[in-house]
Amino acid sequence: MTQGRYNIPLVPDIVPRQRLLALLDRDESCRVFLVTGQAAQGKSTLVASFLRGREGSSLWCHLTADASDHTRLFEILMNGIHDLFKDQEQIQKIQIPQTTLGTREDFFRQIETLTMIFNQMGSPLNIVLDDLESLDEKGSSFPFVEQLIQENTGTVRFLLLSRSQP
Repeated sequence: MTQGRYNIPLVPDIVPRQRLLALLDRDESCRVFLVTGQAAQGKSTLVASFLRGREGSSLWCHLTADASDHTRLFEILMNGIHDLFKDQEQIQKIQIPQTTLGTREDFFRQIETLTMIFNQMGSPLNIVLDDLESLDEKGSSFPFVEQLIQENTGTVRFLLLSRSQP
């Protein structure tokens, strides 16, 4: 596997975390995980180890402050989806709109677009939002993520990594 911008980071499994991996693996139907801890405590290592052997594709998004705006976060997710499936036949089967036209507010159109894409996927997708603490709490990304999670029909698992409780 080549290491790309949206791929699972290549991190060594230095410390066995069998108990924590078992907690993440315990309930396959769980669609949202929040992993919090101080800097350098192994959040990314834990989640990368967890995802390595899992079914489906994984989209790893390293967030920065500019993703506090929901439109920027939408662009990050769309670019990641394009990057993730660019070499696979599945992308040809998924209808990805090039624009989000309509009379609804862009926030809801973007949610609708991503939900439509997720519903077309034939296999599970893991979306990791890493460095969630870098988003402005007053920005529009937190409501965007919340709405996206609520609209999820079960094909997507969200793993939220943060140094603080969002």
